[in-house]
Amino acid sequence: MLSKEERDILIGSLLGDGCLRIIGKTKFPAFSVSHSEKQKDYVLWKYEKLKRFVRTPPWREERIYHRDRSRKTISWRFQTLTNEIFSDLYHMFYKNGTKIIPENIDLLFRLHWPCGLWMMEIRITTLSFSTLNLFLLKNRKNFHKSCMMSTDFM
Repeated sequence: MLSKEERDILIGSLLGDGCLRIIGKTKFPAFSVSHSEKQKDYVLWKYEKLKRFVRTPPWREERIYHRDRSRKTISWRFQTLTNEIFSDLYHMFYKNGTKIIPENIDLLFRLHWPCGLWMMEIRITTLSFSTLNLFLLKNRKNFHKSCMMSTDFM
């Protein structure tokens, strides 16, 4: 069973750029997260909180930037082992293998982000959701109207 803290970390990550994947012929998902070099400490913190599900510590990745082949990006990432414990979150955040904004997003925000959304300004920058999903999220009644969102799609 996930602790409240583990679940909060996973939901917060899934609302951003974290992902759950069913790899190969496995039945259950694995969680993975990747952040830039500047956020290395954040990756290490998440790893420490979730390490009971991880076999390999975070590693550094260097990749060629897809828009400018002369530019390299450096990130830190880790991935959990596949585990049935992640299945309910997978079904909440994925439909037919595509990441979605869950129907119960208002409840998730209230439970996992203690401050009321109608009172705060936030910026969501993610490649994890479609433009339509981000539009629907921004136009929910409790979502702050000055919330800014950006993806490569917008």
